[in-house]
Amino acid sequence: MKEKVESGYQNLEVFSSQENFLAAFSEGLKRLLNEKESRQGFNFFNIALANACQNQQIFQNLRPELAKVSQELIWVVDGNRQDPEVEMFLRIYEMIERGGLNARIKKTNGWLVREEPLRQFKKPHAAAKEIKSIYPPSTENFFGRPGMREQLIWRGDLGGREICLFFNKFPFYYGGLLTDDIKTPHLQLLEPADVEWYWQAGRILSETMGEVYFGYNGYGASCSIPTWHFHLLFQREEPYPVEQEKWQHNGGSEPYPVGCYCTRNAEESKACLKWLRENNIPHNLIHKAGKNKGKDFWFPRQFQDPLRRQAFSELGGEIITSHFEPWHEQAEEIEAFLANVSLTSPFLIY
Repeated sequence: MKEKVESGYQNLEVFSSQENFLAAFSEGLKRLLNEKESRQGFNFFNIALANACQNQQIFQNLRPELAKVSQELIWVVDGNRQDPEVEMFLRIYEMIERGGLNARIKKTNGWLVREEPLRQFKKPHAAAKEIKSIYPPSTENFFGRPGMREQLIWRGDLGGREICLFFNKFPFYYGGLLTDDIKTPHLQLLEPADVEWYWQAGRILSETMGEVYFGYNGYGASCSIPTWHFHLLFQREEPYPVEQEKWQHNGGSEPYPVGCYCTRNAEESKACLKWLRENNIPHNLIHKAGKNKGKDFWFPRQFQDPLRRQAFSELGGEIITSHFEPWHEQAEEIEAFLANVSLTSPFLIY
């Protein structure tokens, strides 16, 4: 029998229904709020609030506790000015007072623009660096850092691997970050065995959790964490625009604004990955899992730089922004934004 892991679960019961996952997600947020007196109390509150906002049922259930903890923290701000999370907390506190935290989605001629007010606090860091290789130079143990243990939602076997699910500090979805061995971290670089794994894991989760998405940003493709991980998304309000049947990669007649390959099984996906790696092409990926079938949407693209920071969600047709204002209701703007990362040379056929 495996020993129990603190702040986590050792079996798939947490994913046996949407209700069970909601309960585990909520309990994880309560643990973070209970750490209000720790050295990372402000950080944990910020993470808890950001994730609670991704599900209205959870937010309403935790609202009294969020309000209570925020009031307690506001009294100790002066004694914690050295904490970089304090400024973020104070600005969030002002937003709470004004009631301006809820995410909103606009549709623009088939495209989606999602306003997440808390994303304004996310600093670009690694995602804005100019990079010219898909191979990370070293492995940073991101998920082994101090304070990450408290952010663990679940840990156990998923698809034949020991996997950890963590809260995302700046979420734009209901779900979390999946990673493997936190003691021996791996590079953010997909291997053929990883492709087999996420197709298998997606089938397992979709049996009980309904529609499930995996999002992946490769190194050099707006990856902000160089340690191996996927974004796990549940209960999307809308499919990604890249899924629309009108696009050529789905059998339609219209070209997508940025290059996209659609693969329909693990073998096709491994062939695509092989081509990308052999040609040092940065890439983003959206995997839509299904009980009996799934799809991968691969986005070969230019390397990131300060002007090309689009990640998997944007390339899938959903723009994540902290303010609607820069995005006028013009489909041409969104299409030009996506095309900005297109490869300048003709695509090779993998």
